[in-house]
Amino acid sequence: MGQGAPRGVRGDAHQEDGKPELQHPLRDALGEPAADSQLVEKLTALAREQVRQLRAAGLISGRRDEVPQVVSMIMRMLGELFFEPLVDRIVDAVDRDAARPAVVVRVQAAEDETARGGRA
Repeated sequence: MGQGAPRGVRGDAHQEDGKPELQHPLRDALGEPAADSQLVEKLTALAREQVRQLRAAGLISGRRDEVPQVVSMIMRMLGELFFEPLVDRIVDAVDRDAARPAVVVRVQAAEDETARGGRA
């Protein structure tokens, strides 16, 4: 998805690859606010509390902005939860005996944080 692009542009841009049926349910569940779902808000609150505890314990940087730390934590959790099993299924469908590629989720800091001396 294009970083910083308006929500409609990001979603519609991926339709060109012919798989909107895969993207819409995930985007709708995680990216669009729903009246009966607070999944993102709950994940954010849990991750934010964990980041604060790790900062207080000196295990992660307290100089870095909290936002990228919270976002990174959530993205790593979702990457492990969703993408590792997906990779396993894809590999099994192609060649059960093939080595499993590692799933690496990385969040890059916004330009203004890097300019202030923060680290991604």
